[in-house]
Amino acid sequence: MQDKTLIKLTAISALALLESVAMITGHDGALFLPVAALIGAIAGYQIRDIDFKIPGGTHAEK
Repeated sequence: MQDKTLIKLTAISALALLESVAMITGHDGALFLPVAALIGAIAGYQIRDIDFKIPGGTHAEK
């Protein structure tokens, strides 16, 4: 499994776990939202170096 895929799966798993804990304990998302934003930001930072090859885009090979 690629490292970037593992990071994405870990972030998704962490979000699912935290959402489950928040719902079970009755916090109703009050603690979940900041933590979800933090985990999403960390995961986005870790995978931001992906070079998307969009035809006609700024990263397209010329």
